[in-house]
Amino acid sequence: MATTAKPSYLDFEIDSYPWKKGVDYQKHPEKYKVGKGEQGVLICEPYKSAIGQYWRFKDPQIAEESSEKIYQLFND
Repeated sequence: MATTAKPSYLDFEIDSYPWKKGVDYQKHPEKYKVGKGEQGVLICEPYKSAIGQYWRFKDPQIAEESSEKIYQLFND
């Protein structure tokens, strides 16, 4: 029987996470720490409100539409 790797989110340690839910990174950009892959950034403002509503990846078409909208937000 083949073993499968345990998903990384199962060992998620919120206290050691670089992004904090209570910080508005638009008001305090100096507190933003660039991390590998930016995983979890959507728990933070302004990203949670601005990008989170468009973050979809159920299938390739939805992911493509989502990425186009998010890229448009980036360019605005």
